[in-house]
Amino acid sequence: MFRWIHENFWLPTIYLASSLFLFLGGVDLVLIGPKSLVASSIYAAAVLFARRLPALSVLLVLIGEAAAILLGLTPSASSFAIAISVLLIAAFANRQTRFWALGSSIFGASVVIWFLTFGPFASFQSLGILVNENQRLIALSVSVVLTAGWLALSWLLGRLAFVRMEHVGSPLDQALTMLSQARINLELARQNERLEIAKDLSELLIQRVGAVLSLTEGGSYAVKQNPEVASRVLSRASDAAKAAQLELRRLFELLHTGAVAGGVTPRLADLEALVIAYRELGYNAELRTEGEPFQLDEGAEMCLYKIAFESLENVRKHAIRGTNVTIEFTWVGEGLQLMVKDNGIEASNRSRVSLGELVDGYGLEEDFDSLVQQIDGATLNAMRERAALYEGNVEATKAPGVGFTVAAMFPNLKTVVESK
Repeated sequence: MFRWIHENFWLPTIYLASSLFLFLGGVDLVLIGPKSLVASSIYAAAVLFARRLPALSVLLVLIGEAAAILLGLTPSASSFAIAISVLLIAAFANRQTRFWALGSSIFGASVVIWFLTFGPFASFQSLGILVNENQRLIALSVSVVLTAGWLALSWLLGRLAFVRMEHVGSPLDQALTMLSQARINLELARQNERLEIAKDLSELLIQRVGAVLSLTEGGSYAVKQNPEVASRVLSRASDAAKAAQLELRRLFELLHTGAVAGGVTPRLADLEALVIAYRELGYNAELRTEGEPFQLDEGAEMCLYKIAFESLENVRKHAIRGTNVTIEFTWVGEGLQLMVKDNGIEASNRSRVSLGELVDGYGLEEDFDSLVQQIDGATLNAMRERAALYEGNVEATKAPGVGFTVAAMFPNLKTVVESK
C-alpha cells in the first residue's frame, strides 16, 4: 500500500481520507451527533494532505483537536485518523516535519484529554466514569500515556514502512533481486570457466611459439650446412607458426567479450531460495527429491543448477502466473534424473475459460506432434552441451493440453564425477 501511495499523486490519499470520513464519521454521527462531523471532516482533510503537504496536515490535526475541545466532543472514532496522518507523515515527510507531527499531535491530544477531564465541558463525567478528583487524575494520566504510546507506535510504523519500501523491498522486489543475483552468479561461473580454458590455451600457445623458435634456429644453422635440409626445416617452422596462430585466434575468440573473476558458483542448495523467489512471483513452484543423493563436484552442481534455472526462466517467459512448476531430482544408484515440469498450457486455458473465452481442446494431431517433433532452441542446445560433459542428455517434451517438461538424464554421473 505504501508503494501505491508513494508512486501516485493524490488519488490514494483521496480514497483513504474519503473512506475514513464515511466510516469513522458515520460512527461518530450515530454515537455523538451531527456536531461531530466538523472534527471528522478536519481529520479526514489531515489524512488527505499528509502525503503531499505534511505541514498543512499537522496544522489540520491541531485545528481538529481544537474543534473537539470547543464543541465538547466525547472521545470520538474519528480521532483514529490522527494516527493515520502521523503514520503517513512519518513515512513520507522530511525529518523536521516528522518530529513536529509527532510532538504536536501528542500535545494536542493531551490538551483534549485534559479538557475532557477537567475542562468546563467535562465530557468524561457525563459517561459516569469520573467521580472524584483522584479518579480524574488517574484517568488523565492513563489516557495521556496510552494516547502518546498509540501515536508514537503509528509514527514508528510509518518509519518502518519507509525503510521496508526504500531499503528492503517487498517480497516481489526480493524475488526479482534473487533472480538477478542468480543470473549474475551463473555468468560469473561461466566467465571463470572461460578463464580456465584461456589458461590452458595460453600454455599450449607458449609451447607452439617455443617450437617455432627452435625450428627457426635450427633452420638458420641448416642453411649454412645443407640447403636442402633447411627448406624442410623452414617448412616445419611455417606449419608450427600457423598452428600457433590458430591457437592465438582461439584464445582471442574466447576472451574477446572479456572475463570476470570472482563470484559465487551456484550450488544445488541454492535452488530452494530460487523456488521461493518464483513463489513470490506468483508461480506454484515446488522442489522434490527422491532417492539418496551422492557427492557432486562444483562443476556438476553448476551444470544441474543451470539446467533448472534456465527451465524456470523459460516458464516465466511463456507461462502465466498461477502455473504449477515442479523441480524433481531422482537419485538412482550411479545416476540422476532432473525434471522440470509445468502446466502452463492448462493454466492459460483455465484462465481464458474463466474470462468467458471459448477454448478448443487438443486432438490427435497434437498428440502425434508431441511424439515425433523434437523441441529445439539455443537455450536447450546449450543445456545439452553442458550435460554432455557429464555423459548426460537433455530432452524437452510437450504434453498437449498440459504444459512442458524438461528432462535431464545422467546415467553414470557418479562415476563421471569421481573420474574427473
